Amino acid sequence: MTEAANLILAFVRGEQSWRALEKAGVYIEIKDDGYEIDNPWQLNATASPRDLALGFLAHHRTPERLQRWAGIILAGSAFLELAKEFETTCDGDILLNALWDASFGDGISHEAVRVAEDLARRE
Repeated sequence: MTEAANLILAFVRGEQSWRALEKAGVYIEIKDDGYEIDNPWQLNATASPRDLALGFLAHHRTPERLQRWAGIILAGSAFLELAKEFETTCDGDILLNALWDASFGDGISHEAVRVAEDLARRE
């Protein structure tokens, strides 16, 4: 995996701020109506449900950070793909729905937190 992909996944896992994505060549501008993302080198990474679970656990107690994190992930198709497990597993579906809820400023469900905790324990 490239260094850029590692930085992108570190953001997804909540280990790095969205500003760290600039080191991976991904530039994000926050606008009133969303996000403008520039990825001139066309770098990307694929996030697993576990990656997303770790990010939820890192941000779920801080609503503003959670909303920004979720919004960037959903807007980030220029640099981030979500693994097929999001569409083919119950856990993935729960986390994907929680991601949408979080991006709109809604809290995430207890079920989504439980799923995230279960996935985080797995290696």
